Amino acid sequence: MPSTDPYELLGVARDAPRKDIQNAYRRRAKEVHPDLNPGDGDALRKFQALSLAYGILGHEARRARFDRGEIDATGAERPRWRYHYDMAHARRRESTPEMP
Repeated sequence: MPSTDPYELLGVARDAPRKDIQNAYRRRAKEVHPDLNPGDGDALRKFQALSLAYGILGHEARRARFDRGEIDATGAERPRWRYHYDMAHARRRESTPEMP
């Protein structure tokens, strides 16, 4: 299974400047662009993955959030640490009757 890490998909280092990220995206996108590979579903999936990776790394604020672990490789929000634990305890407090 191919990697979903945006840095690995684009083939750049984690400390790469924005210009290197842009150049890597353009170089790889030319290889797998759907217009240059008509009917190739694999090329389409690779192009979509590259576009998603560049959408995260090409924008400084989203890249910083990804590096901090606030969003995942798809750009979706990650739940706060202990989110499920906190929700379970909140529900438990709501369901127990108050003491007089």
